[in-house]
Parts: sequence; C-alpha cells; structure tokens
Amino acid sequence: MEAAWLTERAAALLFPLVVSAVLLALWLLSATRGWMSVQVLPPPALVAQTLSDRLLRSPSASADRSVVPNMARGPCPRADGC
Repeated sequence: MEAAWLTERAAALLFPLVVSAVLLALWLLSATRGWMSVQVLPPPALVAQTLSDRLLRSPSASADRSVVPNMARGPCPRADGC
C-alpha cells in the first residue's frame, strides 16, 4: 500500500517537471532552427536576459506594470532602441 502511494507521489511530482523540460527543449529547438519568427517566439535566452534586465533595473516594480507588458512587445526592431 505504501509503495503505491510513493509511486503516485513521485509521478505527481515528476510529470510537471518532465512536461516543462520537454516544452523548454521544443522552445529552444524552435528558436535555434528558426521555425518561428523572433517576434513571435523569441529565444529563451533573450526572454531570460530581458526579464533579468527589467528586474535588476527596477526590482521594486511589480511584474504587471513593467516586465510582462514589455516582454509581450518582443525585441525592438530598430537599431537605436525603443
């Protein structure tokens, strides 16, 4: 009885991790292969860099005011910045 509970518990913990890892791998593969435009699906490294830049610049700003709306716009297409 206890072994079944332990197996169910392990499966419940591992399933979200495996799904997340597969989705991240597909995202990375899609970005490196150029299957989607950078404006539609930016590479994970760009998203992580943008998020860290925004949080380091204004750590007290709430996510709904500064990080999420700016990330939704995607990278700036102009050379002089946005």
